[in-house]
Amino acid sequence: MSRIRTRFGARWLRKFRVPSLRVLFLLSMIVGGFAVTGLYLGSQINSPVQLHRFRSYSELTWYVQSHHPPQGYWWGLEDVITFSAGDTPRGLQGTAGYSTTNVQVEGVDEPDIVKTDGTYIYTIAEEKIAVVKAYPADTAQIVSWIDPEGTPLVLFLWDTSRLAVISQVITQEPEWNPFEVILEVYDVSQPTSITLLQRISLDDYYVSARLIDNYLYLLASEGIPQENILLPSIEIGSFTHTIPAQAIYYDPQSYDYGFCYYHIIALDISNPETPPAIETFLGGTGTCTIYSSLVNLYLAVSRFTFRSNAISGPSTAIHRFAIHEGQVSYEASGAVPGLLINQFALDEYADHLRVATTRQIETSPPTLFERTWTQVSNVYVLDQTLTIVGLLEGLAPGESIYSVRFQATVCFLVTFWQTDPLFVIDLSNPTTPKLQGELIIPGYSDYLHPLGGNQLLGIGKDVQASETENWWYYQGLKLSLFNTTDPYTPEESAKMILGVRGTESPALDDHHAVLYHSDLQLLVIPVLLAEYPDNNTHPPYEFGEIVWQGAYIFYLDPESATIELHHRITHIEDPTVLQDEYYQWGSHFITRSLYINDVLYTISPAILSFHDLNDYSHLGQIQLSEP
Repeated sequence: MSRIRTRFGARWLRKFRVPSLRVLFLLSMIVGGFAVTGLYLGSQINSPVQLHRFRSYSELTWYVQSHHPPQGYWWGLEDVITFSAGDTPRGLQGTAGYSTTNVQVEGVDEPDIVKTDGTYIYTIAEEKIAVVKAYPADTAQIVSWIDPEGTPLVLFLWDTSRLAVISQVITQEPEWNPFEVILEVYDVSQPTSITLLQRISLDDYYVSARLIDNYLYLLASEGIPQENILLPSIEIGSFTHTIPAQAIYYDPQSYDYGFCYYHIIALDISNPETPPAIETFLGGTGTCTIYSSLVNLYLAVSRFTFRSNAISGPSTAIHRFAIHEGQVSYEASGAVPGLLINQFALDEYADHLRVATTRQIETSPPTLFERTWTQVSNVYVLDQTLTIVGLLEGLAPGESIYSVRFQATVCFLVTFWQTDPLFVIDLSNPTTPKLQGELIIPGYSDYLHPLGGNQLLGIGKDVQASETENWWYYQGLKLSLFNTTDPYTPEESAKMILGVRGTESPALDDHHAVLYHSDLQLLVIPVLLAEYPDNNTHPPYEFGEIVWQGAYIFYLDPESATIELHHRITHIEDPTVLQDEYYQWGSHFITRSLYINDVLYTISPAILSFHDLNDYSHLGQIQLSEP
């Protein structure tokens, strides 16, 4: 069977060699039947955006049962979640001699499957949490296990005393919402004697979470039926809290085929017995986005409106909530045209929110039998009232956004169709965003990582054009160093391509899989390597054979524009097992890496292995699951 590249969420359609936003927009507009005119539609939103609270349960019921478009209308949506705090994005920076989770911005921790405090490593191993005394490496051992309720998904570690575990339970019923999210907070100040401090349960589906100082913000969605609508409830310890209709926010102008309750729960995990703050929003299915600064919490949703027998959208509505010591209050709403690609499409800086979107627009007036569409990329700047105060629209007609990175007053934007334009956008004046430079190269970057100064790392794919059709095919994994010292003429100063078509990496979709140490100029990412078994020329659509999986270790020197491969680490002793298709998502696949002082740790679901950072000699390993 030929191997195809599959991605969860926004990228799964790539296995058909078509960018997902392109398909979603085309389907939503061709089938939905709504129209826009001209190449630049502008930033005006036809329907005002303002959140209200329901006045009664009967009003909530009416809204859910009536806010559906007529039969025959359909659209596709992509949902993302993101948080932000502070002004300066950062990569993974070690503190006290150990690495932390690679996050988008300073001050906001993100959920991951492994956490460390510099002595102990907490990692998800199948259905449990392994607590490993990891440093020093010569005495490393598992000291205890945590068996949470449900399947553990992600972890947070605060200080050295609190571990938060978020788990998912599939309940099978009711059919409209067969999920339960469980948040458990443990006292791990004595890792050999761990105690459960708090348990919160929601009949929800986990979306994401963030930790700001000692406050954990959890976002979960709860499906609701169109008939016999129940009010949401949350179990906090032994107490069940029912949320009244009058406490639920909604957008009166929003339409969808189905609705969910979205819960934002703020819990002080330093004192988890303190009752959490809860805010609930009623929105369409699978459309919720969270973005948080130190003082504001933004709730964004993909939005369609329906007026005069016409669908308007898609746009992204954004709602700002002020946060202070765990209290949340609604402040303002606004909207931007188009949809987001992922969490990096949002950023807050100097009291402004910057948003990058891709939207589908009509390129010529429609005729009776034909409409012509294209898609463009846009950057919007909003003030604290969420009014658009600056915009740059119409970038890269016919292409989709593949990656975005905001860095202080600059936006780096990568779009792609057959080539990879890297746009450098000046945001120093929020009211007049300006395109400064553009670099066009083969391939694209899925993830952009600031390296300091004017240097940028791109992780993505090489591509090759078809000789017989106007198309392109994904090839090997591509690392690029970008130099933006002159923003008007950005350069790809170095590149490296790993493997052939079929080579993959979790780093393409999950930035938590990226370990970067700026002082050591060290980059570690997991790679599933595909190669051709012979030296013959192969057509661009042919996949290579999977031959290796593990962690690739690079040295990056942006100043001398070099990328050097220094070592590879694998947990798979016999690479021939990779020929078994069912093994290729096996428990020995390395998915994360971290360092504590001079030791590099690589983690798979089955093994925690440690190597000397100086010469990469193997120091030992710990079995986390059955061989």
